[in-house]
Amino acid sequence: GVTGLSAIYSYQALVLASHGTAVLMIDHTDGSAPAVRRRDGSLLTYVKDVLRFVDDGGGAEDEGGEDAAFVRARRAQTDHRVEEMLAAASAFRNLNRTDVPDLVRAGVSFVGLLDVEDVTFAGHSFGGATALTAASRRPDACGAVVAHEPAVDWMPDDARAALFPDGKFRGTEVKYGGGT
Repeated sequence: GVTGLSAIYSYQALVLASHGTAVLMIDHTDGSAPAVRRRDGSLLTYVKDVLRFVDDGGGAEDEGGEDAAFVRARRAQTDHRVEEMLAAASAFRNLNRTDVPDLVRAGVSFVGLLDVEDVTFAGHSFGGATALTAASRRPDACGAVVAHEPAVDWMPDDARAALFPDGKFRGTEVKYGGGT
């Protein structure tokens, strides 16, 4: 979720790992985390400017309003996070096929040991929206999704449409009309 880091979920990860589940946790580099160390060693801190659209005290606005702009900004972040999640899932599958030289030097190899057919994407809030979007775009990459309180409005149109296809609410007054 927003301002969350993988360390917040260390207990859940340890429990899953203690039962033989390989757990891959991502600290996203879209500016939604308090601080993330980049590969080059620099520190990316929380990007606050996207919140200027929320703190105005106003309600929902039209297509050109600040609330709509805020949602579009979050959806762009979701796209970035999905790319990271799918890249991490791909790297995880590759660990089952190819050794990583640094790991081999440490005496570690995962080749042939990982169950890459039983993958679950999970996340809370912004992470739930990320997991659902990634699964909707690449259903071959995971078998299940656990989305705790997903920020569904921050999911891009294609992913929300996958959750709410035409006819899903047949016989009710609920309608899905598309995006912001």
